[in-house]
Amino acid sequence: MEYFSEKIIGNAKVEFIHVSQDEDTKDAIDWAKSARFPWLTVTSTNIKAAGLDTYDGGTPSYALVSKHGRVLATTEENAIAKIKQLTEK
Repeated sequence: MEYFSEKIIGNAKVEFIHVSQDEDTKDAIDWAKSARFPWLTVTSTNIKAAGLDTYDGGTPSYALVSKHGRVLATTEENAIAKIKQLTEK
């Protein structure tokens, strides 16, 4: 998460979304607040409505998705590498 905190926050080219798998919406929101996540949190009850169910790979998982909905990377390591490739030129 250190890379995401340092390089993603404030980067207009990348949007990080946390998808909570917690079935209790209040617990999910409380946990995200306590963790001080600076990014959007989508609760499990809203995954489908947010259009993110396609990318749900379980817990924990990462999916780097283009603005066109194409999956570019599916692990934390690969997501970081691809973000670096795309943004640190």
